[in-house]
Amino acid sequence: TIRVLHSFSFVEDPTRVFKAIWFEHRFGFHIGKHTLSLIKNAVRMNFLSKIQGKRIWTELTLILEEEEPEKVLKRLQDLDLLKFIHSRLTFDKEKERLFVQMRTVSKWYDLLYRGRQSNKVEFYLLGLTDGLKDDDVLGFCETAGMTEPLRKHVLDDSRAVKETMLKFLFQLQTMKKSAIYKQLEPLSQEARLFIMAKTRSEEIKKIISNYITYADSLKPVLT
Repeated sequence: TIRVLHSFSFVEDPTRVFKAIWFEHRFGFHIGKHTLSLIKNAVRMNFLSKIQGKRIWTELTLILEEEEPEKVLKRLQDLDLLKFIHSRLTFDKEKERLFVQMRTVSKWYDLLYRGRQSNKVEFYLLGLTDGLKDDDVLGFCETAGMTEPLRKHVLDDSRAVKETMLKFLFQLQTMKKSAIYKQLEPLSQEARLFIMAKTRSEEIKKIISNYITYADSLKPVLT
């Protein structure tokens, strides 16, 4: 059982709320009744709004590096804690389904490319911000205290995913292989894997999995 040492623990350091939930998942423990009551009180009293961006990013990174981050994020949603990361951040049933699919795709990639793993944090950030407008994605990155390069990377990936999925949705049947290559080539590996996880089209899944499987191994003879 996870318990605070004293009743002002979350007042002194609100990030302990995130740590308590992370530990609960990591070790298969449960948060004690009194401690859970203090967490809910910290939410009501808005104590977590005092957390600085970089400290939020530290806790969020630890959560996204978990084997099953969706379970921690769901707990954060249930306790109304995601709003302290960003006001428009939610984790509903559809987002939970997406994360399960992402985990499946990530395991496939890790098995296929052992030693050349994708960046799981950046990968799951695409899932977490899925459905948000560009301004909200940027706002989330700023609130989370990300570095400028990472902020740009997340925003660029988010935009590229939307554009690619729209093109595949409306143009896939008429696209030549060269056009598909030109669409997928500029994307980060995290963005490609995310599209594989998000799409419900088996044809699109197959196209991207083939690209990932063969793009590094097949080289044109001619320049």
